[in-house]
Amino acid sequence: MKNYYLVFSFMILAAMCTPVEAQSWGYAREGHWVQDIAEDADGSVFALGLSWTDPLFFYSDNFVVKLDENGEELWTNNGTEPSFDFFTGMNVFPSGDGGCFVTGYASYATPAMYKLDADGNYEWDTESWSSGLTSGLLYQGAAAQLIDGRIVIGGLDDDLTYNFVCIGTDGSLLAEFDMLADTVGFAFSYYDFKETGITATADGGFAFSCGKPGYRTLMKFDADLNWEWTNDYAHAADAWEYGQFNNGLKQTSDGGYLLAGSVSDGVMFTYQGSVRKMDADGNLEWVTYMNHGADWEEGGHAVEIDGSYIAWTQDSGDNSSYGWTLNADGVEEDSIFIPIINCSWGFGETGMEVWLAELSSDGGYYLAGRQYLEDCNQRFTVLKSNADGSFPDCVFNCVWPGDANNDGWADADDLFEIGINYGAEGFPREDTGIDWEGKLARAWMEEDTLFWYVLNDLKYTDSDGDGVVGDSDTAAVVANLGLDHPLNTTRTSGMGVPVYFDPAITTLSTGLNQIPILLGDVMTPVDDIYGIAFTIEVESENVDASSLKIFFGDSWMAGADE
Repeated sequence: MKNYYLVFSFMILAAMCTPVEAQSWGYAREGHWVQDIAEDADGSVFALGLSWTDPLFFYSDNFVVKLDENGEELWTNNGTEPSFDFFTGMNVFPSGDGGCFVTGYASYATPAMYKLDADGNYEWDTESWSSGLTSGLLYQGAAAQLIDGRIVIGGLDDDLTYNFVCIGTDGSLLAEFDMLADTVGFAFSYYDFKETGITATADGGFAFSCGKPGYRTLMKFDADLNWEWTNDYAHAADAWEYGQFNNGLKQTSDGGYLLAGSVSDGVMFTYQGSVRKMDADGNLEWVTYMNHGADWEEGGHAVEIDGSYIAWTQDSGDNSSYGWTLNADGVEEDSIFIPIINCSWGFGETGMEVWLAELSSDGGYYLAGRQYLEDCNQRFTVLKSNADGSFPDCVFNCVWPGDANNDGWADADDLFEIGINYGAEGFPREDTGIDWEGKLARAWMEEDTLFWYVLNDLKYTDSDGDGVVGDSDTAAVVANLGLDHPLNTTRTSGMGVPVYFDPAITTLSTGLNQIPILLGDVMTPVDDIYGIAFTIEVESENVDASSLKIFFGDSWMAGADE
């Protein structure tokens, strides 16, 4: 039999509703991946990558999102305004006025840049400074914003030459120069040579990483863009090392460098991540190779936190993201594991691919890249750690016990959700507690055709995690009534049907008073209903709120004992 719930809440419960402030957050939207992120002075975050505008499905290689300090979306820009024939965004930088600069390459080769204002509106673009010298960044290019605001774009062209341009904050060309790649020896592919990172340095200059056959390479330039030194670092024995990402280089607090990359040991489709630590003069201090057991685990990224290093691989292959905590000597001391419940029956059983790791101003850091959630679709993704570098046990699509309809609150509406879906069965979750925190839970599915299943949202309705929607799930609603949680979705409710008092008197007398509560009227009658929830507010000091009672008898809606 269908269960109906008639629920009444009093204002005293409203005092329980307190916002939850969380340092850690996650943001995911339709799209492929985040290419770059940058934190502004107020803690807001710009994210640049490949995404689209839903539901129009306008695809963009330079989709920009601005998030506030809590990971809430402030605005998006789909990159349609710049005048370039075709543009792929590679890096994003705060412009100091609440907006940002986006750099990348236009027409598949030419370095270019455009500006968005504080509201995400297009202001200007420029590639007019691209000359014959700088028009050949065939392999993407990378950029860094120097400490004085200048932006340097550098990359490899199809003539195996590294081209560099220095751009002012008004889009004007300040300088340009080039350097030949070291092509001595056999090269496996352009990955042997291509840029793998560029970072501003504390002395006002920048460092640039690339490679040559058998070696990773690091170059240093001063504040006047003069070359200072180049150092090479041999690949591991019987291995080929490369860096397919353009954000694999960081400067450390001691003036040295972290250089992350990938390693193939010669076994087909078997990879590792790598991290090298160099001193301020580019001398190698240590190198660490990372793989926790997955075949495809490449593209390491690393950040420094409190004298230690946290390194991440791009793809751990087991429905999770995997990281290492390394000590000052590069030795693993601990590991970090972020479970991500995602597509477990089709393409994309990979968890999150980490394309970038960047420090945050509160002492933590960001991870950015892509993931496949339960529906097997890719997501444009940014994660923010707590200030101590930790992450919660669950980040995306978490079950908060008591929020049965997944609207961000535990309230009377959740009892309706339980009643409507009473008796449904699915996957039990590992943590069956009903304390108010996000619980990791596998998506519930139902058969759609002989060969395919579709998702439903009933994992949220199973508040106690036992795999069955039933009476016991209401205990979580009662225990957490009035609480909300981060990453709230928009709350919805039935509209247009009035709920109102119809008192026969205008003044209450001492003692018992009875006031009818009516649902619907002549204009909007109620013919069918699952349940009703409302709040009674008592403002008079002469009324004892604890004495309020609701009485109802048998009706077409339900019996008095239901």
